[in-house]
Amino acid sequence: MKVLFVCLGNICRSPAAEAMLKKKASHAGVEVEVESAGVGDWYEGHLADVRTRDAAQKRGLVLSGRARLFKLEFMNEFDYILAVDNHVLNHLKRFQSPKQRAKLALITHFSESFKDLEIPDPFYGNDAAFEHVFDILDDSCEGFIKAVVK
Repeated sequence: MKVLFVCLGNICRSPAAEAMLKKKASHAGVEVEVESAGVGDWYEGHLADVRTRDAAQKRGLVLSGRARLFKLEFMNEFDYILAVDNHVLNHLKRFQSPKQRAKLALITHFSESFKDLEIPDPFYGNDAAFEHVFDILDDSCEGFIKAVVK
């Protein structure tokens, strides 16, 4: 199974989700290919925001990938494309076709505690905003493993 997380610039929420799902899948002993991308190219080629990397490190996660732009062909390369908020989800739906392979959803669709809520963009927030993103992703990725992978 292949999963792609998508946010705005691919430097905060989607790389955090990528790292979290990789960790959850590894702990569950299941094989999942996980990647991330952004709908905007502002940070293409950049590492994840340092505050995201710091919050990840506190949870034993390493974010080493570089930001990249979402591409139309991803609709057929991935089984699931999971958006962080409705703005991104609606953007992705513009590329949707009946023949595509990927299922589109909010990542929080799989959450028990944050069901179908948007993950707030922490970019202009403080450290607590980044920690909150990881709390939401922890629960959402756990739910995804239980609902889809196992």
